[in-house]
Amino acid sequence: MSVKKNYSATVIINCYRESIIESLSITQDDIFLSSAGSFGVEDRRLFPYKRRELKEYTLSTQLSIRRARPGDEDALALVGQATFLETFAGILDGAAIVEHCRRAHAATQYRDWLADADAAIWLAETTAGNAPVGYVVVARPQLPGADAARDLELKRIYLLGRYHGGGAGKRLLEQAVEFAAAAGAARLLLGVYAGNEAAIGFYRRHGFTHLTERQFNVGGRLYDDHVLSLALPPSGPDRVDGCHGRNP
Repeated sequence: MSVKKNYSATVIINCYRESIIESLSITQDDIFLSSAGSFGVEDRRLFPYKRRELKEYTLSTQLSIRRARPGDEDALALVGQATFLETFAGILDGAAIVEHCRRAHAATQYRDWLADADAAIWLAETTAGNAPVGYVVVARPQLPGADAARDLELKRIYLLGRYHGGGAGKRLLEQAVEFAAAAGAARLLLGVYAGNEAAIGFYRRHGFTHLTERQFNVGGRLYDDHVLSLALPPSGPDRVDGCHGRNP
């Protein structure tokens, strides 16, 4: 009976391994994961796969991204407050976080962006249940060094921590970049907290460079931000006329 159990487990694990390898197009000599215990396998067989690719593959199938529409403002406000707290708890002053979320992440702020012809928002949702877990906002720039006629600003790109590393942040950023380029913007700008090294690294990996500095008000307290810039490819006649009022 024990032999039969182990044989069945081996078949199950091998089928699982082969499906992962086929789905991700990976090789047999990457990173190993022990499968012992889960199926009663006693010889601690090791099966290879790329952990990062597997995580991205798994998480990417759990989320969908769509253009936000009027009526999504409460969902956007909820995600904004949750992710801001999750990111900055223990880093920024707690009372300042609460006040900032109350003011900057009110549903009315998102309602205004949704009604703005020069702004665009994309919402990331779970495929099971359509729970909101992230979003990106592009709108007219309000940053030092911005050319109001030719630039757009990535106002916010938020994603709950449990979905980091799955490619959703990259997908949201791609929506913002595509929108800004299609609108004829010369650059896409953003402000990021100077102490948020993970976010700064993410933006730099996707081509953003340092432009200038600013101070950002969080609940009545000032914090240092980097202003980053991404040069966008030309998009024909729209580039000559500027980008505003060209919401695809």
